[in-house]
Amino acid sequence: MIKLVLSDMDNTLLPFGDSLISEETICAIRRLIAAGIHFAPATGRGYADLAQFFKLDPSVVTTAITCNALEVWLDNTPVFQRFFSQEELERIARCLSTLDDAALVITGADPKPWIIGLQKADTSRLDSPGAFPNGYHLTDTIPEVQTLNVGVVFDSNRMDPKDVQQKLAQAVPSLDFLYTYTDWFDVTPKGWSKVDGVHILMDALHITEDEIVVFGDGINDLSLIRALPHSVAVANAVPEVAAAARYHIGKSSEYAVALACNQIADVAGTDVLPEFMCL
Repeated sequence: MIKLVLSDMDNTLLPFGDSLISEETICAIRRLIAAGIHFAPATGRGYADLAQFFKLDPSVVTTAITCNALEVWLDNTPVFQRFFSQEELERIARCLSTLDDAALVITGADPKPWIIGLQKADTSRLDSPGAFPNGYHLTDTIPEVQTLNVGVVFDSNRMDPKDVQQKLAQAVPSLDFLYTYTDWFDVTPKGWSKVDGVHILMDALHITEDEIVVFGDGINDLSLIRALPHSVAVANAVPEVAAAARYHIGKSSEYAVALACNQIADVAGTDVLPEFMCL
């Protein structure tokens, strides 16, 4: 019996180019919640960002694994948070200061993140739909804020992601830099992943792994896809995720996760598998 549905955001629940979670998807999540099933985004984005994407109905996203599991929420209450130290931020910034068109991105209580190090560079690529929905601050100074949402943005047309990743790993060995999307690294503590957030949420909800369904597409979803038995890849998933997933559905752009969530809601409270798990 499914009691928790997890979904990555970008290019899984939210197709690239869309600025809002669709009405179709919102309705499917409402059906899950009405059936007694928790729904939670499992994303690298921060919890404060989600309200912008779920603007059609923010009430459906009260539970979430955000900032790659450095922040876990249950029923509008944070049950876990792990903040980055000022020293960690300074070491990242010093490393990036030696690179052209690379910058540290920090999000605190202000929904607009601080982007440190691009004041003299072309920032037009930062303005694509969905990238920074609340806008951003450009600065050369690290703000003194508590943050659990840190990333690195860079121009992959001008530098090799592997070289950037290697330099960052050498400069700050206590952290991992995960190349999740073009021009972007997620930053997490060494060895940390979304799986850690799932374990926190499982304990809070008193559920087991076989009561969870997870949807994903990208490298930062791979740990979850491998860890949970009911793992689902959208058709546009990277090859590693597609190969590791037990089940497969349509493309994010076709709102395939919404369709799958409706199928889960159809059999809620029973031991019957949803249709996409029977193919």
